[in-house]
Amino acid sequence: LLLQMLLRADTEEERQVIISDLVTTNEKATQLIEHLLNSSRVSHQPIKLQPIPLYQAVAGTIAEMSLLITQRQIDFTLEGDETALVMADKNLLHLLTINLIENAVKFTPMGGAVTVAVTPSGPMWLLSISDTGPGIPEAKRQAVFQRFYRVDTPSVEGTGLGLSIVSEIIARLHGRIQLKTPATGHGLLVEVSIPKG
Repeated sequence: LLLQMLLRADTEEERQVIISDLVTTNEKATQLIEHLLNSSRVSHQPIKLQPIPLYQAVAGTIAEMSLLITQRQIDFTLEGDETALVMADKNLLHLLTINLIENAVKFTPMGGAVTVAVTPSGPMWLLSISDTGPGIPEAKRQAVFQRFYRVDTPSVEGTGLGLSIVSEIIARLHGRIQLKTPATGHGLLVEVSIPKG
């Protein structure tokens, strides 16, 4: 439809508006396809469990997202035990951390804060991601792990697949995930437990 409108556009201004819409639509479709492919890979691809340094893996993900973090002026903190080793699949762990950290950054308002911590928890390592965004109402916290479910946040683009993918990864890594409210009383605290390596 947009391509047909582009062909019929009378002015350069109209053409530029339509081209901008095309780019946006293409980016959304690409993101959806990428998430669907990731979901399929998580469910069916063989995994290779090995000891992986969790703190360094998270630091690498944060570095990948540094441009978005800077653009949104997020006060980002990574703390905890740098010696943490988890038994995980390298690709799945990366997909897990990128989804969770990207969510925290996207849902945190400009100038907000995100804190990531790596701490021991019995036979597990606990990865905690706390943000100052709108949070998720307690009644909806289980629903967000379903495919295509989105909390009502029209200002944030998404496919509704991120936390579904995270849930599948955690199941394959024999871990656990909990969504909570941070001690400050607002925002979202995501706690992921992964077996020690």
